[in-house]
Amino acid sequence: MRNKKPLIKTIFWLLIFVVLIYNPVSVRVYVLFAAIIFDLNVKFFYNQIKAESSFKSLAYSRVGAIGPGQIRTQTSGYISPKIHTTFLWVPFVNVYISAKYMKYLLKKYHNNQSLAIVAYNWGETNVDKKIKNIKIDRNKNYGRMFKNIPESYKYLKKIMGKK
Repeated sequence: MRNKKPLIKTIFWLLIFVVLIYNPVSVRVYVLFAAIIFDLNVKFFYNQIKAESSFKSLAYSRVGAIGPGQIRTQTSGYISPKIHTTFLWVPFVNVYISAKYMKYLLKKYHNNQSLAIVAYNWGETNVDKKIKNIKIDRNKNYGRMFKNIPESYKYLKKIMGKK
């Protein structure tokens, strides 16, 4: 009979590795690092991931959004085309793509936090229609424009506070 200790040791270390990667505390750390790497407002990005999934690594929504950042495969496909969508289930990859998407939205909306946050939740196309013909002021909170979209309005208040 062969010694089972090497197999047990391997399984033990594999379990430790999985627990470390998928742990909600680890996800919080990924969020902080991603915010710093992508030069995002750390507080807002942290609140955003908290609102999306409560830092749950394996979160899955009824519309097919995956992971801590609740990224959809279509979004991942154009934000990070070289990363296969199955990697959305890996928390640090998911948070990386979420941060990259937020950075993209901020650039698109001239660094306006409120528009980028609502676009993350409600969709770029919807926000684009709503703000058509508006000159974007990077410092203005456009939250009131979305009062008639309760889910997104509530989402924006969770992230930015009750301004």
